[in-house]
Amino acid sequence: MSRAMDGGQAVNLVAPPLTTRPARPGVGLLRWHSGLLDVVVQIGDGLLCALALLVVQALFPFDRLLPRDGALVAATLVLPLAWVFALRTAGAYRLLRYRRLALAARDAVTALALLGGALLLAVELLDGAGWAERGPILGWAALLLAATLAARAVLRVAVERGLTTGTLRRQVAIIGATDIAESVVETLTRDDEPNPVNIIGVFDDRRGTRVAPNVLGHALIGSVADLCEAARHERVDLIVICLPWSRAMQIFATMQEVQWIAADIMVPLDPDTFNLRAARVRPMAGQQALEVMRQPLQDGAVLVKMAEDYVLATLLLIAAAPVMLLCALAIRLDSPGPVLFRQRREGFNGQDFTIFKFRTMTAVQHDPTIGVVRRDPRVTRIGRILRRFHLDELPQLLNVLRGDMSLVGPRPYVQGMQVGADDFKRAVRDYAIRYRVKPGLTGLAQVNGIRGRIDTVEAARRGIELDIRYVQEWTLLLDLKILFRTVLVCLGGRNAH
Repeated sequence: MSRAMDGGQAVNLVAPPLTTRPARPGVGLLRWHSGLLDVVVQIGDGLLCALALLVVQALFPFDRLLPRDGALVAATLVLPLAWVFALRTAGAYRLLRYRRLALAARDAVTALALLGGALLLAVELLDGAGWAERGPILGWAALLLAATLAARAVLRVAVERGLTTGTLRRQVAIIGATDIAESVVETLTRDDEPNPVNIIGVFDDRRGTRVAPNVLGHALIGSVADLCEAARHERVDLIVICLPWSRAMQIFATMQEVQWIAADIMVPLDPDTFNLRAARVRPMAGQQALEVMRQPLQDGAVLVKMAEDYVLATLLLIAAAPVMLLCALAIRLDSPGPVLFRQRREGFNGQDFTIFKFRTMTAVQHDPTIGVVRRDPRVTRIGRILRRFHLDELPQLLNVLRGDMSLVGPRPYVQGMQVGADDFKRAVRDYAIRYRVKPGLTGLAQVNGIRGRIDTVEAARRGIELDIRYVQEWTLLLDLKILFRTVLVCLGGRNAH
């Protein structure tokens, strides 16, 4: 991130100081922001729906559909709930929708089509009368659509005014003039941010020459104590403590200092310290603890995975036996050398094992860290066919039955494999997470295009990202989907050299 600079020196972009007018009782309880606005809009939509029903009932009575007063009362209560649910399903309750009439109109039409269609179908099935008697329903739908669009036009004006005055913007205080603060500010102030904010200032106890006087134009206007004093008079909705986790004790001390303020208090988890998707808070020894990683395949999931591997691998090996015999014969006739290729790979918990594959290259010694490229002269004629349709991987069914591998899991890469000019393990920080489960004959990365040679750091990171997702989200259904997609990939013969 870059700070505003002038001749190599940080520019002191002075922000207007927080006012210190006397606090008004109760002013901080009702805080208008997008969440509260959504609730009010939903209540208003429900009331409009009930009002439209009562108006149409007065003009064109639902004598057959709602023959009694009790039925009308029930419909007046149930139908608005259904209408709000339909709008929620259409995604109507978002600040962006309120600001754009075209999007609001599309949401209303979609919700009305869902609800109106369901009503007409239900009435037709239960009542069986002609379409002439469905006029009141169509009249209610037209009136409700017109009223909703008119209300959205008024709402748009109110929302724009609320954003201009700051009433609908969350008031955010940043603690710590750090690189983390720059990242947070940049994200919060983007134009596409669904919940607009107003950065009221940056606060840091290290004022003076130790820190820059501003963070992306938002001035450093005081210490944490100054924030605490300002919060007695001014609205603060969110406090973000942007200190690195290497200063954990200071983070905890700061939390203690500001915990009395009626605001959300958040501390960004450093992606270089935590795997954010795996981290969660859990009780341990009678107290709360941050679980930064969770053991995969716990309890019954381990038995399900083992049963899947041994049962399906046995069946697949029996079914593939004729094909494997033909492959072995073709390799023997095509070029001198062994039928099977053996190589050391790293597996579960980083343990070494010997992987089996049909030999697809000449028997000359090759550097295993150099991947195969298209039209590689080291690949034999039969080898090209086997690699194209991934038939060279079939002997790995033996690895599955030996317990070294699983049918589905992260692929075991060659030890010392290079990506660009760097070692794979060093190029991708989370590489080692793959060792938390057995390596697989196929995997989520492979069916999503990460196959063959990986020659860019971007592709390597994408592959590891998919491997980690598989480790964290494993289900039997996911395995079956991957196996099915693997068959389609193998038949297509794509991305294999």
